[in-house]
Amino acid sequence: MLDSEEATAVANLEQLYTLLQRRQSGTKLKPAFAAWIDLTGTDIIFDEKEQERMVIRLLALKQKLDNIWRTSFHTDQVLGHALRESFETFINKTKKSSGTYNTGNSKPGEMIAKYLDILMKAGAKAIPTTSGSSTGAPLKLAQSNSSTAPSLKPTMSTATADNDGEGGEDEDGLDEDTEVSNQLDHVLDLFRFVHGKAVFEAFYKKDLARRLLMGRSASNDAEKSMLARLKTECGSGFTQNLEQMFKDIELARDEMIGYKQRLEHNDRKAAIDLNVNILSSAAWPSYPDVHVNIPIEIKKTIDNFEQHYNQKHSGRKLQWKHALAHCQLKADFPGGKKELVVSSFQAIVLLLFNGRGVDEHLTYDHIKSEAGLSKYFAH
Repeated sequence: MLDSEEATAVANLEQLYTLLQRRQSGTKLKPAFAAWIDLTGTDIIFDEKEQERMVIRLLALKQKLDNIWRTSFHTDQVLGHALRESFETFINKTKKSSGTYNTGNSKPGEMIAKYLDILMKAGAKAIPTTSGSSTGAPLKLAQSNSSTAPSLKPTMSTATADNDGEGGEDEDGLDEDTEVSNQLDHVLDLFRFVHGKAVFEAFYKKDLARRLLMGRSASNDAEKSMLARLKTECGSGFTQNLEQMFKDIELARDEMIGYKQRLEHNDRKAAIDLNVNILSSAAWPSYPDVHVNIPIEIKKTIDNFEQHYNQKHSGRKLQWKHALAHCQLKADFPGGKKELVVSSFQAIVLLLFNGRGVDEHLTYDHIKSEAGLSKYFAH
């Protein structure tokens, strides 16, 4: 909803446009309209202090402009073209800054990908209310000259931590899936204006990989819906690797089912509940190979799975990316039992304390040597 000041401004603009149209001169508003869009939008994309809210503010600005065009300018085609042209111009402006690591890259593509990451992890809860989406600019058509230590709980972003309820309807009676779908349409509307889509693709691919590997997506349907939108918008070549990532995750589930069925058939119950994702190296982001000393009990389980995999798929070689792994440990502390969700590196360090007395300590050098993580222990 518009506040009273904006509603008055929209009404005043309609009166002005109607008066000008009596002499077929409504399009004379085009220069001032385009200049206001360019000024307001430029301020948003170059505002480093509010960079995290860039997409939210752009969505609010686009909604405001669409309302002006429909209500005040009666969907005038000339003014509508000015709206789209001006929006496309400012959203692709570049400026070297700390936010772009002193490069001339356009920032909106990156920020749109990051906003989608938040939306995919939190669902409808990530969609801001209208009251919190102000562009911070007065609605006036005027020319202007200004231009890790382990913890007891998994570490989560705010968006992920809030996603603890089941899907349903919000307090306004809107279905969450519908609300997310509508928001994806609005974001895609912004995406169409961006020229440097390679920047968006790089960040979206990296964030999608983490969501798939860590199981952080609020809705698999929303993920596939966004993928379908990108395919329609940019073509199958743009989404080929993204589609392969989804296929890899599905194939990995089937692979693990087969592995666990083989264990049951042989009456061999694994001491460690292992879950492995087999990824196609060409489709996924590149990840470094990190040397680490795997604890013997985990190494046996990994070797057993690798033997199973090699028997099924001859000629393939697995490269383990331990930096991507995470573990759930059951720990007995003097104060009681806890479950720890930690990274693989944190788990390796914690397992060094197994069998140690309550008052027994391990030196820094011992931990560094036994874990084999010298690179990550560097001062």
